[in-house]
Formats: sequence, structure tokens, C-alpha cells
Amino acid sequence: MLTKPISEYFRGPLGSHRNYISHIALPNCVEYFMCKSQHQEQGQTETPAKYAEIRLFLNAIESLNNVPEYLFYEHGEPANSKGLPKFLQAMRTKFPILAQVADLANAYKHCGRRHDGGTQARDLQRTDLTVQISVGLGVVSSAEYAFTGPLPGTREGVVRSVRILARLQQ
Repeated sequence: MLTKPISEYFRGPLGSHRNYISHIALPNCVEYFMCKSQHQEQGQTETPAKYAEIRLFLNAIESLNNVPEYLFYEHGEPANSKGLPKFLQAMRTKFPILAQVADLANAYKHCGRRHDGGTQARDLQRTDLTVQISVGLGVVSSAEYAFTGPLPGTREGVVRSVRILARLQQ
């Protein structure tokens, strides 16, 4: 049974907001959640696992942040329309989580160039270096490096945004 208009099947994954959500945004989110879940189940907490998680998280955030523009341009607005900022503001007012997603995506995209008080890329992760030195009959030292990312407060944005996408997809 077809769930979309027949013409939408021939537009490709970037041809409509529904296709973008179905074939790009949601799969990126699912990939992140599956990786995170698999790492938790297998007890993988080492740095390479965390790097993989943050890469997939950033893919998901970036994809989620693109959805409002797909909606805007799909409804006939010209590519150079001045209405996009107003539309994005309205969407982010109606769905505040989209403003948080935009903040995370902009932090990721612009690294340390942001001077507007918003989230910086480094705010999405934490790196801890612990050094211990014991002096007794000899000197014993150890060092541990721990990477955490994405930070717990940022993951909820993906979850809440996916719920909104499910509504926008209909």
C-alpha cells in the first residue's frame, strides 16, 4: 500500500521534506541510537566508541536541523526568498526543541567562530585527563584519558526532534 503520493517516490531522498525525513534524517537518528545502544549493551565505553557516537550524533543533529528548510522551499518559496529567517523563527517558536537543535548544529558547523553567546563545538563534549603520582619508596605514576560526548543534555534534543519529525512527515 502506498503511503505517499506516487510522484513523491520519484523525487529521490532530497526531493521533498517527507523523503528527506524518511531517507536521510530519521535513518541518521536511528543509526546514532543503534550505535549508542549497542555500545551500552556491549560495555563499550572506550574513546573509539565515544568518537563513533559523537560522529553519528552530529550527523543526526545536522540532518534534523535541515528539515525546516526543506519544508520552506518545498512550499514554493524562491531560493533567494527573504522569508526563510521568519519561517525558521516561527518553526522554532512553535517547536522550541528545533531552536535547541539549530544551536547544536551551529555549534558543530562553526566550531569556535561563534560570538553570539550560543553553544560552542567544545560544549558538546568533555575530555578529562587524570594524572596520579605516588611518591614512596619509588615514584609511581599513571595517566588516564577519558572522552565523553555527546554530553547527556544534548542527546534529548535528538529524541524530542524525532517525535516532531514524525508529525511533520504526515
